[in-house]
Amino acid sequence: GITLLDKLKPLQHIWYPGEESLKNAIGKLLGQDEILDRVFAAIKVNPSENLLATYFRLKNALQDDKIKWVEPDNFHLTLKFIGNSTKEEIHRTENVLESISANVKPFSFRLSKLGVFGSSYAPRVIWAGTNGENELMKLYMQSIDAFEQAGWERTRQNVVPHLTLARTKN
Repeated sequence: GITLLDKLKPLQHIWYPGEESLKNAIGKLLGQDEILDRVFAAIKVNPSENLLATYFRLKNALQDDKIKWVEPDNFHLTLKFIGNSTKEEIHRTENVLESISANVKPFSFRLSKLGVFGSSYAPRVIWAGTNGENELMKLYMQSIDAFEQAGWERTRQNVVPHLTLARTKN
């Protein structure tokens, strides 16, 4: 399903379908300050044993490096980074997410490669990616189109479905 993640420091709010209504979750967000930061739409990932084993092997191998690891409970695939948002933009996000998620059924995908964003000598993000699986790519393209139709600028970057495992500390 579609997940709305809003990273608020020190609180992180994550919405999962079935946990509570999207409208209630959005209502909680709207009770916050006028401008919310780091708002993005994402797919919640429930990690397999294989993914967790790989994650912990990497984390152990790189434990001396300056890396902030994403907790497995927060694994997700970002569909759209929205950034700083007003209450009006949160309402528009709610409408887009409801339209996208209306016909999405649970699906599986395979993470088959590791990569970094940034250069190999100064990586910013360590990620696990897919080989462009059909259901996932279809959902990405639907979300790009839906957010553009709702008034957001179309993403100019190539779509790289990925799960962020860690970020380097500056």
